[in-house]
Amino acid sequence: MDAESLFRESRQRAFEAPADPRIKIWHYMDFTRLVNMLEERGLFFRRADSFADRFEGTISQPVHDFLQQGRERITPEQYAEMVRKVRASSFVNCWHMNESESAAMWKLFSSSTAQSICIQSTYARLREVLPEDVHLGTVKYISYDRDEIPFNDFWWPLLHKRKSFEYERELRAVWSDMEALRGDGGARRAGVWKQVDLQRLIEGVYVSAEADRWFLKLVRKVLRRYDTELEVRQSDLADEPLFD
Repeated sequence: MDAESLFRESRQRAFEAPADPRIKIWHYMDFTRLVNMLEERGLFFRRADSFADRFEGTISQPVHDFLQQGRERITPEQYAEMVRKVRASSFVNCWHMNESESAAMWKLFSSSTAQSICIQSTYARLREVLPEDVHLGTVKYISYDRDEIPFNDFWWPLLHKRKSFEYERELRAVWSDMEALRGDGGARRAGVWKQVDLQRLIEGVYVSAEADRWFLKLVRKVLRRYDTELEVRQSDLADEPLFD
């Protein structure tokens, strides 16, 4: 079984678009990461085997049991090794799908909530600005002890996570280093930048509800310095109720 040929053939099956291409997507980060994006004029993709959840990019128990029966020309150990190479050679950029902001995401994906940022776009915009060799699809949440991941699609393990992470509602962009995939050890680098048109991608920039006024002004100044004309506003979570 040729890992690279299967890898190429399965991508169209594995990467599924959301039902509504206009769905809003959100990327939460610290202010320094926003500046880094502006400097690099693109999005950062992190190597898939560096994520904290060790289940990401692995096979599930039903797949192991099926291959153990010997009906295929590959053992569970051989298949797991191929999947490991794919994970070590692939790079991921993550977004949260939701029509509104998420209070949980603000806290989870920034080290300082008072100086954190969120950029908002849509699936359609992201697909439009990404290079053709970057693939985009929704993550599926499963129980690894009960649910099957299609065993002949090497992309699929990169698009599954444990049910414990369902709240993330993740849209995942994936780029794979084919040269690293052909080798033995996977990619050497921890991440890659993919240049995109940030002006076309981003619909709005939000600052944390806990941010002071000076921080909002600073973000606007920085964006102007990079010749962007993006709307900056404070998180809706800072709004006051009608009756208190």
